Amino acid sequence: MAEQNIVIILARCSRSGKNYGIRLVQTSPGKWLGTWAFPIKKAAGKEKGYDSETMPGTFALSDTFPGCPYCKNPHIFECEECGMVGCWNGKMSVAACPWCGSLGRPW
Repeated sequence: MAEQNIVIILARCSRSGKNYGIRLVQTSPGKWLGTWAFPIKKAAGKEKGYDSETMPGTFALSDTFPGCPYCKNPHIFECEECGMVGCWNGKMSVAACPWCGSLGRPW
């Protein structure tokens, strides 16, 4: 079995402001799939380097992605200003970044 390229990125709940990790699996060169989300303290995420991961390419969420562990929002987005990730409810065409307050487009 081939080894998978897996990374964890740091995200923040748009409702509670609490941090969580998102597990991304590289499915092919430049393609990433979000498969899992879990609560994490900001200090632990920074210590493990989850806030500094960069993966160029396209992103999608698996059908079994559980959503935000705090508010259960089923989607995520990357802020165009600060580059951080937050959860999104899927109902609006843009979302307010829980990190810097700017607007971002969903994945």
